[in-house]
Amino acid sequence: MDEILDRMGREQVKRMPVIEDHQLVGMISEADLAKHLDDKRLSTFVERVFAHA
Repeated sequence: MDEILDRMGREQVKRMPVIEDHQLVGMISEADLAKHLDDKRLSTFVERVFAHA
């Protein structure tokens, strides 16, 4: 999860495609990922989001 959040931050995107076996199987958003973060990682995520606002 950290890797994808870091990549989203670097590329300044809110959503990314999910690819499996060279096929698009869905999309994932920062909000989808944030639902599964522990308190420390959620705090870091929120700080990063608001720093770019």
